[in-house]
Amino acid sequence: MQDKVSGTNAYMTVKEMGALLGLKKVDSYWLVKKGHFRVISKAGKMWIERDSFEQWYSGQDHYHKVGDLTREDIQTDYYSVRDMMDLLDIGESTVYRIMEKDRIPAVRLFGGKRVRKENFWDWYDHQDRYHIPEEKLPVPPDRSALIGITEMSRLLGISGTESYGLMKDPAYKNLLRVNRLEGRDYISKKDFGRFLRKQSKYSYNPYRDPSVIWRGNRTCLTILQAGWYGKVTRSTVAEWCRQGRFPAKCAGKYVRIPLKEYREWLKQRQERSGHPNGIHTKTGKEVLCDLQLQG
Repeated sequence: MQDKVSGTNAYMTVKEMGALLGLKKVDSYWLVKKGHFRVISKAGKMWIERDSFEQWYSGQDHYHKVGDLTREDIQTDYYSVRDMMDLLDIGESTVYRIMEKDRIPAVRLFGGKRVRKENFWDWYDHQDRYHIPEEKLPVPPDRSALIGITEMSRLLGISGTESYGLMKDPAYKNLLRVNRLEGRDYISKKDFGRFLRKQSKYSYNPYRDPSVIWRGNRTCLTILQAGWYGKVTRSTVAEWCRQGRFPAKCAGKYVRIPLKEYREWLKQRQERSGHPNGIHTKTGKEVLCDLQLQG
């Protein structure tokens, strides 16, 4: 029996099995006690028959082999329950309920459930109930030129699912091209502006944009934000500023445009142009519709 156990690969120790699944000692012996494998005792050790282990492993999807992954590798590619609690600012039971209800793929590694980061962000971008503060969001290369799907959804006042629907819609998919970085989907700010100018159904809402500057009772837009709101290019807004069409403050290379005055000027310009649609209230939200202001 000794040769059979130690001289072949037909058996492995409980410790080896735990290392294969990334389990702690207590969790490893708990699995053995559940009677999932054929086990023998020899020389004071418990030995698990590999064939019975593989048979059990192929018939379940709760545990996953981690092979030679280290804890550092796991932390790089996975979020623990504690990580998700900190990101979403919610309790442990809520995290488990989300994983179960929304079917986020989870694996048990090193004694706890973990979710691949790309799976977590895919879930996050498709929902609109939970929000992560900007300072906690990952910062990929060239993030300043990109907009996350959740951020785009908030700016348009729609759900994450509707945003992904827009990107698959034949009418818009060439305008909203997806950039995938570090497991998350992004849209370039340039594409977002093109999308706003090319259609009238969806509009940028500055009141939902956390990057809009609030100074006392005044709300100020950057040139980029003013372009989104007016459905025009940045160069058009810059030219309007140079012509003094509305108040604008310059601080060095930065330009800030008061939203109230800018909105009123757009409304007057729309009335002079004779277009039937202007700024109106729809379901309690400020929406800018059909403003074809091109230079």
